[in-house]
Amino acid sequence: MREQFEVIGMDTFDRRGAATDEAIRLCRTVWEAGVEASFRGEVYRFQPVRFLPKPARPGGPPIWVGGNGRRSIRRAAELGDGWHPVRIGVNELRTGVATLQELLDRNGRQPCDVIVSGKFRLYGPGSGPRDEPHESGLIGRAELIAEKIRSYRVAGLQYLVLDPTQHNASAEALEAIEFFAHEVQPLLN
Repeated sequence: MREQFEVIGMDTFDRRGAATDEAIRLCRTVWEAGVEASFRGEVYRFQPVRFLPKPARPGGPPIWVGGNGRRSIRRAAELGDGWHPVRIGVNELRTGVATLQELLDRNGRQPCDVIVSGKFRLYGPGSGPRDEPHESGLIGRAELIAEKIRSYRVAGLQYLVLDPTQHNASAEALEAIEFFAHEVQPLLN
């Protein structure tokens, strides 16, 4: 949101995509450089500075790019270690994974170079969304949820991030998590 950029004093809202790409390159530069690193881009630039300590993982932590659109998929294929859509339908995921693989190939990268994860809303037994449910919502009997997850796995999903936070109370969220752990997960193994 433009207001978020203004609050932190950044004037890059209108070029936020390019700024994000450059920020990823900047991070990788300082993580991989020796003790000193410099950077010169269109948005960010600095003279040599000491950058220590380095991340424990060589090359820095993995960067998973969030978003459902083509720009996010392109960014993941070019610069990321993961693509992480939110509330995505299974056919949309399948199409996105095909696009990701095509873009990875264009960038000389392998499908194993980028993890495909997704965030899904999880509802406990007998509960559901207040409004029209999204196709990706994990709602209903354990068997139905497990089948839905399997269809996403076939479409290319590798990691599942559960979001039980839409519940009114923490006890309801905990009930949803326990339901998944005890009833759904055993059906997936």
